This record gives sequence, structure tokens and C-alpha cells, in this order.
Amino acid sequence: MQTNRIFNRLTRLNRVFVNEKLKESGLSSGLYPFIIELAEKDGISLHELSSAVCVDSSYTTRALDKLIKLKYVEKKTNQADLRSLEIYLTDKGKKVSEKIKAILAEWADIVTSTLTTEEVESYRMIIDKVHAKAMDYFNSKNKKYATNRA
Repeated sequence: MQTNRIFNRLTRLNRVFVNEKLKESGLSSGLYPFIIELAEKDGISLHELSSAVCVDSSYTTRALDKLIKLKYVEKKTNQADLRSLEIYLTDKGKKVSEKIKAILAEWADIVTSTLTTEEVESYRMIIDKVHAKAMDYFNSKNKKYATNRA
């Protein structure tokens, strides 16, 4: 099977798994990356959040509107620059971020359960290299995604 096909299938299966686990929270696989990023670095701008999640600002705005409606995030005016907004997780958002991390860890355990510890480390190292190369490519083409984080 071609590598792209495998990645596509893994991505699809991951989304189905995550969506099923998050159903009661009102979240989906399209929204949880924003919560994970904010759990790592709360109080960032819309532009920084868009770059971290690798989507454009209009997608981020729509996602944030949904997350605000669900009371997972809030926008606050940046006191150093009143024209700028900062995005923060609410207490509800902080709680659900822990649930999301547990769901992602569960998925990782499921899909790597037949691998040895060495194979898991090799897999992670290879995926990190592939991810870094993909980010380098897109950054060199359009400077849209400023982060190289996994």
C-alpha cells in the first residue's frame, strides 16, 4: 500500500476514534487541536494559534467561535496592544484538554500495541523527521505555518 494511502487511512481512523470519544463534549477532531495548542501555550494570538495548528486565520476564527460558544475558550484584549486579542482556555477548556490528551494517548497505545519499545522510538523519530520536512516545505513556499512543533 502506498505511504500516502496509509497516512490517509491512519488519519481517518484517528478522527473516527477521537470524534467518538469526544461526542459528549461537543468537540470534534477539527476543534481539539486548538485546545491542545492552547493547553501548551495559553494566551496566544489568533495568528500564532493558526500557525501552530497549520490552518488559515478564517478557519481559526470559525473554530474559535464554536469553542467560545461551548465555553472552552475566551478572547481577551492584549493589554500591551489594545488592537490585538489573546486566546485563553477557560477552566472547562483546561479540564477537557486533559481528557483530549488521554484520548490521544489511548489511540497511540492502541496503534502501537504490537510494536516493541525500540520500534515505537524508531516510528516516532521517523514521523518527527517527516513532519519537520513537511513543515520546512510549506514554510519555504508560503511562510504560512511558522511553527515546527509536532
